[in-house]
Amino acid sequence: MLCRTASHCSRNDRNCCCCSSPEFTKEVTFAEFVCYVLRANKYKIETNRHWRPQHENCRPCSIKYDSIAYYETLRDDAEYILTKIAAGPHISLVPRSKDTLQASSDDYLQLYDTVPVNDIRGLLDFYKDDYYIFGYQIQDRIRSRLQKQGQV
Repeated sequence: MLCRTASHCSRNDRNCCCCSSPEFTKEVTFAEFVCYVLRANKYKIETNRHWRPQHENCRPCSIKYDSIAYYETLRDDAEYILTKIAAGPHISLVPRSKDTLQASSDDYLQLYDTVPVNDIRGLLDFYKDDYYIFGYQIQDRIRSRLQKQGQV
C-alpha cells in the first residue's frame, strides 16, 4: 500500500480505471496510484512534479547537463559528481540508516502484477519519452505480461 500524502485519490477517483475498491482508506494501492496518474494525464490535471515525465521537469533537450544521476545508481553517480567537481573530504554523502528497509527490484516489479495490462500500457505510453531519453528498458517481467496479452 502507498501512504496517501494528500487527497490525490478522492472517493470519485476510486471509480476510474482499476480503482474499484469501495473502502475509502488513508492508503491507496499501487494500482490505484497508477490509475490516478493516468487519469490526471488524460484530463490534464496538475500533479506532483515527481509523477510527471521527468523530461518535462529537467528539459534535457534544452539544457546541456554535464552529468545525469539516476535514482537506481544515485550513490555511485553522486560520488562520481563529487569527484568530478573536486569536492574535498569535507563533503560526503549521508550514510544510509541501517534501519531503512531496502526493497529489491523484484519487490517493485511485483507491484505491477496488481496493475491491469491496459494501465501498464498507458504508463509506458505516458513515460515513453523518458524511456527513450534516459535509456530505460521495459523490464522482462512487465514485457512478458504485455506479450501474454498481445500488448507489445
